[in-house]
Amino acid sequence: MLLILPNTVWVSPAQWGSALWLAVVLVCLALLVLFKIPRRDMAPIFLTLWAVTLFARALWLGDPLTIPMHQLQNGALLIFAFFMISDPKTIPDRLIGRYIFALAVCALSYIMIFEFRLREGLFYALAIVSIIRPLIDFMFKSEAFQWRKPITGEIL
Repeated sequence: MLLILPNTVWVSPAQWGSALWLAVVLVCLALLVLFKIPRRDMAPIFLTLWAVTLFARALWLGDPLTIPMHQLQNGALLIFAFFMISDPKTIPDRLIGRYIFALAVCALSYIMIFEFRLREGLFYALAIVSIIRPLIDFMFKSEAFQWRKPITGEIL
């Protein structure tokens, strides 16, 4: 929708707020989801790399560290990290590939957000980097992710 209706649809980083209770609720819900998938490492990888990026920028600019702390308390960022970039079918199969994928999303997001002033940079970066995911999987071969079939009567 961001690409189809750019004048109508937008992402407001503040729409989710930055209250601590919201972060706790989002993380708890995220853990429920991530508990069900074997590749639950993607969200922490991405959040760590993004935090390092934000803190490095603040240190480079001489900004107070409260700025990157506030940027990390964004509900939209948590939803992105726990429910979008961590989708097991759209991330590389091998761990090194997931690090490269997350690093590429962080680097492209940084450029889009801080150089081109695109608030939606995270989403655009994920879409662009997802295009090269098959190349990453080709370079670092591993067993492809498969959803397991539930046993009759089992609740997922």
